[in-house]
Amino acid sequence: MRLSLYPFLPEDIVSSLDQIGIRTDFDLLFSSTAIDIVRRLPPGTISIQDLKHFTAQIIEESSALGVRGDALLALERAKQEQQLDFASGVTDLDALLNGFGGSRIFEVSGEKASGKTVS
Repeated sequence: MRLSLYPFLPEDIVSSLDQIGIRTDFDLLFSSTAIDIVRRLPPGTISIQDLKHFTAQIIEESSALGVRGDALLALERAKQEQQLDFASGVTDLDALLNGFGGSRIFEVSGEKASGKTVS
């Protein structure tokens, strides 16, 4: 992915970063420190402070929202406690499909003697 801040970065800075091999967000964030990047750029291209500001914007824009583990666990438990529309009687299959019913179509297929009719 090309530098995601391209519309916000001056074209000369993007060009200078490109010349030293920084072409993507990943390159900018993980190739080296801000000080090392500024040292490799032509003098006066960008200040360390401005580069840190731009990298902070990239981090903020590309980060996923945090989700608490206890909230995810509560959702999983709620799913498990739901009454199944129609259970097959095969515990693993019922856990996988969360029961039969609703507006879904299920096709159980497999080789002969693979356990399709397990009861």
